[in-house]
Amino acid sequence: PTPERSLYFTWDFVNRSRFMLQEIEKVKADKGEATAASVYEDVVGRNFMTKMLFDDPKKMAMITGGSAIDYGADIKAKASALVENSPAATA
Repeated sequence: PTPERSLYFTWDFVNRSRFMLQEIEKVKADKGEATAASVYEDVVGRNFMTKMLFDDPKKMAMITGGSAIDYGADIKAKASALVENSPAATA
């Protein structure tokens, strides 16, 4: 079966963000502080994008070509907490 486009996009986007954050120390060791800071800034930006998509399911459907999925209050609260607790974008 083909997964729902919005659900697949969300899963992929959030998991890619998580992977990028998990790899920060390796990036720092291999590519240097500046590159690691750039990756971190990207992750922070992706947190803001995730929150926006969870807060506005119609926007997510428009971007993905899928359905407007309401992920519920718990997921929205967790996305908000990520944004609210994101320190300045420096690694």
